[in-house]
Amino acid sequence: MQAAGSDLRGVAWTGEALRSPAVWSRGDDPPPATIEPSSHGADLCDLVRCLLGIDGVQAASQRHELDPAAIEKCLERACR
Repeated sequence: MQAAGSDLRGVAWTGEALRSPAVWSRGDDPPPATIEPSSHGADLCDLVRCLLGIDGVQAASQRHELDPAAIEKCLERACR
């Protein structure tokens, strides 16, 4: 990319910059595969259930007046 112009005092300037788009090896091939998340966020549901079983998390939820039973009820509904 090249550009030319002048500043407010009339002093001429020119500039040049090289830009490269994002590419990957064998760029004519389809993009690299991505890992699909498991169905219905099962991994997230497992994580939250595991966290709720940790004593420190239970104590923190009590300090912040969060009912672990209510959270578990929400998980049951969301993680069918």
